[in-house]
Amino acid sequence: MDKNTVFGLVLGLVCVVGGILVGGVPWDQLEINAGLFQSKYDMFMDIPSIIIVFGCTTAGILLGYPLTHLIDATKSLRKVLFAEQLRFDVVVSDLMVLSSRARREGLLSLEEAADESTDEFLSRGLQMMVDGHEPTTIESVMYDEIGKLEERHRLSIGVYEQIGTYAP
Repeated sequence: MDKNTVFGLVLGLVCVVGGILVGGVPWDQLEINAGLFQSKYDMFMDIPSIIIVFGCTTAGILLGYPLTHLIDATKSLRKVLFAEQLRFDVVVSDLMVLSSRARREGLLSLEEAADESTDEFLSRGLQMMVDGHEPTTIESVMYDEIGKLEERHRLSIGVYEQIGTYAP
């Protein structure tokens, strides 16, 4: 049994028991409220429900996934929310420039482009070309890398789908 499982079980139990113990105390009388929400919206705030839903959803996710998957899912979410949009027209024009450069000056001229590229995937492919690897080997390695990326994305998507399943 790993640490996530133990922590998830304890968190789930604490949230259920905490929700039961807090139950019945009006929101505006709780010390944690400290006068923050004394308005017409108080009727929508139910502390036991919040504790049970969010706490037990977190506990369920901790029980269901290893910590490395949860960290990867968090990183993926950050990339989805804050990554700059890839402009395909720019990528295509860059590849056309690199292609004509390779035809004119040879494959070794692409080493500088590989070092300067901000795209790690493109840089790795260019470097393999410069190093003299066979085209089939480069293709195989690049497709393997795409496959691994897709698998990581599937795992991250699974985490968020599971959160959607647990939480209402």
